[in-house]
Amino acid sequence: MITEFIVPDAGSSPGGITAGPDGNLWFTENGVNRIGRITTAGVFNGEFPVPTSGANVGVITVGPDGNLWFTENSLNQIGRISTSGVIMEFPVPGPQSGLTSGPDGNLWFTEGSGNIIVKLNIGPRYSTCLLYDPTKAVHSGATEPLKLELCDGSGNDLSSASITIHAIGITQASTSISGEVEDSGNANPDNDFRFDPTLGGTGGYIFNLSTKGLSTGTYNLNFTATGDSFVYSAPFQVK
Repeated sequence: MITEFIVPDAGSSPGGITAGPDGNLWFTENGVNRIGRITTAGVFNGEFPVPTSGANVGVITVGPDGNLWFTENSLNQIGRISTSGVIMEFPVPGPQSGLTSGPDGNLWFTEGSGNIIVKLNIGPRYSTCLLYDPTKAVHSGATEPLKLELCDGSGNDLSSASITIHAIGITQASTSISGEVEDSGNANPDNDFRFDPTLGGTGGYIFNLSTKGLSTGTYNLNFTATGDSFVYSAPFQVK
């Protein structure tokens, strides 16, 4: 059985459609310079204007940063839209004809007017919002409870029990000497941060770090997050 759903804006000429990370379907509206969102039940729950007039929105895809990315075929730009509808545009070398999320965590696209393939480095998916004072040092051998949130660029809490952050190593900032991560007791099995729904705005993470064997200095506890290859860090000091 085929079911048809009418897009709210007349003349919108729906184009590319993709499954978004929020569980909705996203599509282009080339005639009116917008991006639309529709649930799988056919309920339209958002139309978002692209800032640049005449952008001729084309391919739309989920990027490795968890946002939706799209081409602006008549312009030398690529756009990014979050699932909340916030759009940003980025200049690129030339007009694009394709866009895909690469296995290296970057975006790749072709330039239709030349024999060129372009890689766009998009950076980390999250910002790190610390819930402790990194300027206060602990005595060597003490336990340092590192508490933090995963945030967006505006500081909104994106932390979730479904996102695991995993400690991968300690780096001494002044001399770049790396070491193994040692947690206190069994508070953080497998070197995973523990999600605590009472921390921050809508939850956060805690890692009870043992500073045993660390000399005086400033350090970073390095970690990764589920679905993101970027290495994040949480600073701390030992005295």
